[in-house]
Amino acid sequence: MLLIKRIVWMVALLAGVLLFLTPAEGAPKIAFDQTVYDFGKTSSVQSVTGSFTFRNDGDTELQVTKLITTCPCARAGVNPTSLKPGESGSLEFSMNIGPSVGDIVEKIFLTSNDPQNSTVTLTLKVYVKPIFEVTPPVLRLGDLQQGSSTNVTVLVKRTDGQKLRITKVVSDNPLISARVSQSRNPRARLQTS
Repeated sequence: MLLIKRIVWMVALLAGVLLFLTPAEGAPKIAFDQTVYDFGKTSSVQSVTGSFTFRNDGDTELQVTKLITTCPCARAGVNPTSLKPGESGSLEFSMNIGPSVGDIVEKIFLTSNDPQNSTVTLTLKVYVKPIFEVTPPVLRLGDLQQGSSTNVTVLVKRTDGQKLRITKVVSDNPLISARVSQSRNPRARLQTS
């Protein structure tokens, strides 16, 4: 009986050692050099472009399965979509700025077959400095009546250091007229007619 117990114990021990020494099936592992692309401050641009570099740090093939952007203004593409262990790829992107000003933050979501990190969030940041500063930014003239006048001054300043020259001011309301007074800081004076 003691011999049978020893044999069973030895077989169980040998099976455990073999199980421990058998390599586990590998997995892909996606790794990015950076996950935030910050363009800093810019002005007078229609779009920005860049790329993220990634690699497969796992020991089986990595497959990029989906790519989603948070805004139709951003486009992204991956090359290649399949990476063997140790290989690298890139995610190229472009983002249209259009007339936007201020902080712009958009996201790109990359989905892969990495079991530990199936969706990676990549962030695009840019601050678009306006070319013109207008003070006050909004005029409220709702209390004015036809035939009355007011002295409203609007200051316009360029933020890029270039000289500002206002040659014409046009109102989209026929009851409001405006004129430019040239001074050190060009101004537009509005009055109702």
